[in-house]
Amino acid sequence: MKGVGRTISAKTHHQAVNFNIFEGMVCHGVPLVTISRGKVVYEAGVFNVTAGDGRYIPRKPFAEYIYKRIKQRDQTCTPTPVKREPYKGEVVTLK
Repeated sequence: MKGVGRTISAKTHHQAVNFNIFEGMVCHGVPLVTISRGKVVYEAGVFNVTAGDGRYIPRKPFAEYIYKRIKQRDQTCTPTPVKREPYKGEVVTLK
């Protein structure tokens, strides 16, 4: 189906989070199979993993390549005040 995408949302994820930095973005295409170290670990909606198959890879918290988008969004969406003199004109009262 050409032109059909999937909207990213924390509501549809399989994770214990209530937000996603890519919330609302539309992606085109989804993985059909996931292979880890030569083993098929996901196919046709089924996970084929056992406890202990993974390994810990230490990473810095709040990695720049992930949280850069949040910082950009916050800077762009931050309201800035407009300095104005108090209004001194005529005020009309409606009955």
